[in-house]
Amino acid sequence: MLKWYDANSNTNYWLLKLTCLGFLLLVLQTPLKAQYGYPLRKPAKVPFQSTYIEFLGNGILYSINYDVIFRNNLGFRLGGSVYGTLDDNQRHTYNEFQRYFTILFMGNYYVGHKSNRLELGLGFVEGEIDKSYKIQPPGLTMTVAYRYLPIIKDKYTFKIGFTPTISHRTFYPLFGIAFGIKIGNFTK
Repeated sequence: MLKWYDANSNTNYWLLKLTCLGFLLLVLQTPLKAQYGYPLRKPAKVPFQSTYIEFLGNGILYSINYDVIFRNNLGFRLGGSVYGTLDDNQRHTYNEFQRYFTILFMGNYYVGHKSNRLELGLGFVEGEIDKSYKIQPPGLTMTVAYRYLPIIKDKYTFKIGFTPTISHRTFYPLFGIAFGIKIGNFTK
């Protein structure tokens, strides 16, 4: 009768070691479906995110903005600005320095699926610009703009468009231009 393992025989002991080692190498060299190319859950789809500065747009003089665009071409934008002027009727001391601000929230819809898109937006702007240009709480603001959104290679964004504001029964026709960068990686 053939014995596979005999405690007194060195040859059988080494044969058992080589057999176990060969079996382990065979198992480790075989790709397993749970580890190779078959994820257990789908990777999260990251929306397009960017931050940019807009001049003469919805924030009146300028605004610093953060926006998110989801897969269904809907998005939102948060922005604001703070700046100040001296009152010309006073003696120009620090106490007469007037601070002004704007805060805006917009919902956007994007037409197109590549990097070049039409941005259509509607939202609210709150703030006070100066004595002749007040945004009464809250003002309605809109956007019709060309938007360059780098999907793959570039990281810089660009926007130019018509950004009117309606406040206290007054229509302010504004045009804005924006430059910014995308945040993170946009997954398809």
